[in-house]
Amino acid sequence: MVSRMPSLVGVLAVLAACDPDFRFEGSVLDTTGHPIVGAETEIQCATTFAEAITDSVGRFSRLRAGWCPDTCTIEVHSAGYRPWTAPVRGYCKTRPAHLRDACVDVDADIVMTAIPGAPVVLPSGK
Repeated sequence: MVSRMPSLVGVLAVLAACDPDFRFEGSVLDTTGHPIVGAETEIQCATTFAEAITDSVGRFSRLRAGWCPDTCTIEVHSAGYRPWTAPVRGYCKTRPAHLRDACVDVDADIVMTAIPGAPVVLPSGK
């Protein structure tokens, strides 16, 4: 007898297809163009939606499922620099076709300003 119940694999495949891939990437530099290593980047909505730490060349990247409202904010923090905040709206590269005020691809190249007199960590060799 053939079962009329959907298979668990089929149900999981349909559920996984519901959420698009969300990409958050970019770079964090200082005002002289040097990368800021270890900067904490995040997208804040009601809670933290996505977060990433910059690498040795100041790049960050995070991939996850879902989308975020374009009213969320990008926040960047690093010791020795003024905090940086901006709405996702200005850095959204791709919107889902069915959600006008949402974003699935945020690409932000950020320049942070050093706090005068504060110690700043530069990548080795700089």
